[in-house]
Amino acid sequence: MPFSKKFKKIMGFPKEGDTVNHFTVESLSVYHVYIKGSKPRRYEYPLKMVVHGNGSKEDVKTAFTPLLSQKNTGTTSGYGNPYSCDIEEVTISKIVESSFQ
Repeated sequence: MPFSKKFKKIMGFPKEGDTVNHFTVESLSVYHVYIKGSKPRRYEYPLKMVVHGNGSKEDVKTAFTPLLSQKNTGTTSGYGNPYSCDIEEVTISKIVESSFQ
C-alpha cells in the first residue's frame, strides 16, 4: 500500500498556498485507512482540502474536476507491489463566506 504522502504526490494534489483557477488551497490533509476484511486488500485515502476564493460550490467543483475525477492512476508500494488509485466520492461544502471544503 502506498503511504498517504506518496498517494498525495502521484495524484498531483496542490500544496498549501497553491492556486487552482481562482481558488487558493488553505490546507490539505490525506491519511490512509485499511478496509478490514477486504479481498484483495483495499485502502482508502480520506482527503480534506480547504480552499478560499469567490464563487459557489459548483465553481469549486468545476475548478477541481480534472484533479478529483482521476481513475486508475498507477503506482507501487515501497516493496514494489502495484496499486491502482482512484478518487471516488467527492463532497463540497461551504464553511464560511468564500471558504469551501
